[in-house]
Parts: sequence; C-alpha cells; structure tokens
Amino acid sequence: MQLRHHEATTRTCRTEESSTLGLLLTPRPGAGRPWDTSTVRVHGDLEIPPEGLQIYSDVWNRAFADGDVVDHDPAEGPPAPAAG
Repeated sequence: MQLRHHEATTRTCRTEESSTLGLLLTPRPGAGRPWDTSTVRVHGDLEIPPEGLQIYSDVWNRAFADGDVVDHDPAEGPPAPAAG
C-alpha cells in the first residue's frame, strides 16, 4: 500500500494532501464472522528511502517486468481482450 500511495501521489503532485486507506480481509476459521478485517491509513510523504522503494517495486511491480500486465494510457481505456 505504501508503494501505491507513493506512486499515485508522485504522479499527481498532491503528496501532502493525499491519504490512502488499505483494507485487509483474512478468512476466519470456525463459526461466527467469516472474515477478520484490518485497516491502515497513510498520509502525505512517507519518506521511503530509494532502497526501500526499489525493494517494494521489485516485489509488487513484477508483473510489469514479466510481461504479464500491459500498461496503457488511462485516457485510452483498458486494452481490448485478446481474441480466442
């Protein structure tokens, strides 16, 4: 979540006034509620060192590097589904 917050606020140039809220759902065994929930909120510049950003990016942006995800211009919309 910290990486996505950093990426979004860097692109929009609205770091200081931006917040990101994350929600984690964890299956709960047994009777009762089916899920446990945890939340976290980050705000502003997280001051993540470049080494930390590189580690986060290596882990979470792997699909782009592996070619599993195609980035597109948001103004153009998502790419058309492959025929087949």
